[in-house]
Amino acid sequence: ILRFLLLKDFINKSRNKSSWIIPGGGIEENESKIEAAHRELLEEAGVKGRIIRDLGIFENFERKRRTNVFVIYVENEFDDWEEKRLIGRQRHWYELKEALSLLNSHKQNQVSFIERFLLTSPNYIQLTQRIKQS
Repeated sequence: ILRFLLLKDFINKSRNKSSWIIPGGGIEENESKIEAAHRELLEEAGVKGRIIRDLGIFENFERKRRTNVFVIYVENEFDDWEEKRLIGRQRHWYELKEALSLLNSHKQNQVSFIERFLLTSPNYIQLTQRIKQS
């Protein structure tokens, strides 16, 4: 089943109390981008998995940021994790259309992550039909 993990955005909660985002964060010194992806996913969402696709780098020239995005096959999902304990972080799994709608409303720059996933998927036609039908 194809689902997209979004997290309640407590960092920018003053902007919108119902904002949801894709998990992510920075790369620490002496850490690879893959190690950072695994660490951030566990810290922020309490999830461990296996990287199955690298969607590449997304550049935000305005904010001077480069973001590496990966598709993960989830192997473990924990009930308790670091950011849940520290800031009450919430996670939720959404179907494709709902994830796109939430990101479009609250974090438009992250919509391009899902768009690239769709465009580079071997089952692109079925995925786009799923959006239209639901």
